[in-house]
Parts: sequence; C-alpha cells; structure tokens
Amino acid sequence: MRAIQSLFLRASGILLVSVALGCNTGGVRDVIDVALNEPDRQTIDTNRLGVNAFVNDSRFGSIATQFAEVKNTLRVNRVRVLFAWNDAVQPSPSSAPNFSFYDDIAATIPDGVEALVVLTGIPSWMSNSANWTEGNPRITFAERWVRAVATRYGANPRIVGWEIWNEPNMSDGDNATMGFADSAENYVEMLARSFSVSKDLAPGKLVLNAATTAINQNYPSNLNYNRGMRDAGALSFTDRWNVHYYGKQ
Repeated sequence: MRAIQSLFLRASGILLVSVALGCNTGGVRDVIDVALNEPDRQTIDTNRLGVNAFVNDSRFGSIATQFAEVKNTLRVNRVRVLFAWNDAVQPSPSSAPNFSFYDDIAATIPDGVEALVVLTGIPSWMSNSANWTEGNPRITFAERWVRAVATRYGANPRIVGWEIWNEPNMSDGDNATMGFADSAENYVEMLARSFSVSKDLAPGKLVLNAATTAINQNYPSNLNYNRGMRDAGALSFTDRWNVHYYGKQ
C-alpha cells in the first residue's frame, strides 16, 4: 500500500491540505480528522503587510471608501498606488498634466496609512522621438513626469516615496519605446535621473527601483535582469531593492 502524504499550510486562519491518496482509508480518515481539528489558528501580523490599492474602479466605491476598507477591514496601513502617465493625464506634449484624479488620491489617503506611489507609463505621443527631451525618452520621463509628481506631492506626509516604473523587462510597447526590455542599463539610466530629481525636490521620500516580473520565474532571465540593474549601478539609486514574487516557477 502507498503511504498517505499530506502537506499542511496555515495562513490567516486557513488550513490548506494536499493529500496523495493511497489505499489506507483509515489513514485518510486520520488526515480529515486533523484538518477538522486543526491546531490554534495564527493571525497574520498586518503591520508587515501592504496591498495594491489603485482605487481606480468605481464599482468598489469611492476612493475614500476603498481606502477605508483597506485600513479598517483589512487593517493594513501600507498601500501601493498607481500614478500612471498616460493620454488621460497629458494628451499632448504641450498640454499641462491633469492631476485631478491623483490629487483626489493624495488628499484621501487616511491618517496612519502610508502610500508608495508607482510612477510608470507613457502617453502615446512619446512614441514620436521628436517629443523627447534631449532626444532621450528616459530623460523625458524623469524630467516631465517624475519631476512634476515630486514637485506636486513631495510635501505630502502620507506618501513615503516613489517606485520608478514597473517591470521594465517585459516585452511590451512602453518598454520597447523606453529601450528597457533588452537593456537593464537603459532602465538604470532613467532610475538615476529620477533619483536625482526626487532627492533634489523631495529629499525625505524613498526612491525604489522598478521590480522585474516575478524573480522566481523564467530562470535565469528575470534574475539576470536584476543582476544587470545591479551591475549598471542601480544600488546607488534606490533606497530599497524591490522585487516581485508571485506565481510559480
């Protein structure tokens, strides 16, 4: 007879059971009995957690309602919010950024909650190199978006800092325009410029490098992109090393 193997994982009061069934039904009953009479549940320490809270879907209520749910229901006091640079914010190179939605977010972050702001994305007009500052899309992002955001929100005490871009190693349109997908060095060029801009305007804010896609996936590609950022000097331009870890290898 095959032995019954079981794996138990407790998290936030949930018991997950994986069972490889054999022929010993008595053993199966023992496993089920353990599952139904689990040891004392443990509570997750939410002081160590944060959540994505982009608050951009009105189906889940107002910005204030969504933030209140994070704080009062989930009891989480750190959020990651998105300040995307896109056509809705700046539809042309000559137009001033429309910060109205981001102003609402910044003004509604509850007392006692810290927000990390992700700065990422480019408007469609950035696909034309004629619109780039100094002929460089990465300098353009730092000077036209990071500078604008740091100037406007650098004094907001509930914003702890900026995450500069998101998953630069992905092969998508924005990363292609910025020259990131195949070049960690190009990403670090923008990170360095953004770091300098932020520290000049808002020295008390953290600056984080962009995390790649999950560091536990696509070995060794994602890991090597992180190494490429490190080797290009990213450690000098980030206050914390940022990684994404999700999915399975």
